[in-house]
Amino acid sequence: MARKVDIGVLQRLSELNGPAGFEGAVREYIVEMAKELGAEVEIDKLGNVIGHVKGKGPKVMLIAHMDEVGLITSDIDDGGFIYFSNLGGWDTRLLPGLEMTVMAPKRNLPGTIGMKPPHITSPEERKKVPEMTDLFVDTGLDKAALTRAGVRVGTPMAPSTSFRRLSQKRVMGKAFDDRAGCYLLLRLLEDGNLPCDTTFVWSVQEEVGARGGGPAATRVDPDYVIVVEATIAADFPGVPRQKIISRMRAGTVVTVMDRMQVADAGMLDALLEVAKEEKLKVQLKKPGIGATDAGPIHLRGTGYRALPLAVPTRYIHSPAGIMDLRDLESTERLIAAMLVRLATKGA
Repeated sequence: MARKVDIGVLQRLSELNGPAGFEGAVREYIVEMAKELGAEVEIDKLGNVIGHVKGKGPKVMLIAHMDEVGLITSDIDDGGFIYFSNLGGWDTRLLPGLEMTVMAPKRNLPGTIGMKPPHITSPEERKKVPEMTDLFVDTGLDKAALTRAGVRVGTPMAPSTSFRRLSQKRVMGKAFDDRAGCYLLLRLLEDGNLPCDTTFVWSVQEEVGARGGGPAATRVDPDYVIVVEATIAADFPGVPRQKIISRMRAGTVVTVMDRMQVADAGMLDALLEVAKEEKLKVQLKKPGIGATDAGPIHLRGTGYRALPLAVPTRYIHSPAGIMDLRDLESTERLIAAMLVRLATKGA
């Protein structure tokens, strides 16, 4: 029987628009898929999707976040130019000229982020990194037309990036952080025969402070939490060796410590043993960089044991990232083997 969760699902997840706090389209798709794959699905008050598969053994929560970095309307001037603030961590250097989708309630509107061209800027201006407050989205519509479409302060925007297959094993698209994790949870759910009592959580608002994961963990009350992410692969020109956080095709990236959490030592040791037994490559992420839903999760209630894993991805938090499908496959195998370990020996 052909798998339902395949590269087409990854493409669909990548191309759906879901900036932090506006994950509705992604949530709708994941709920539909998770129900088809046999999970008992509910949506909590924050908008997290929680899918449960009853089983024996310890209670394990797998979590990936649905949201992506985006923009939010802060003002519309009389000419119809849309000014914005960030939803999540953007490098402003990436924004000028970027095609955006304005997620108006009545219909999506195409636009581009405009700024003065080099013909009418001074040499000094061209050397400066633009401030976000100097940039705007131009849809070609006037203010009245935008108002009729429902655009207002608070309307979100997302990059208009199409998913592309670069080669047999490499793909390019937006929002791999963390639609790659969302995809892997669906794959693991489809595999079935889960050795643990497993809850799958697709969380909201991770990119604006990891807000969804903590309440979800309180609701699930798991014995173990595995956070499934995409992280920075910096194996490209201009990055000194000692600053390369991870590399594509060097294995699943395992967090030792980030800005919000020191990874659970027992789970980390167990995972490294599993990787060795299964002959799967792993790479330890350089400490102190980034954060995940594990940060607030491990501090909820009386505390939860949590370990973040990630797929190495070039150019996260940008309009287009690049990912190797073999890294996805390897991470899926590692998580599946880790579930068996937690069910049989614990951590």
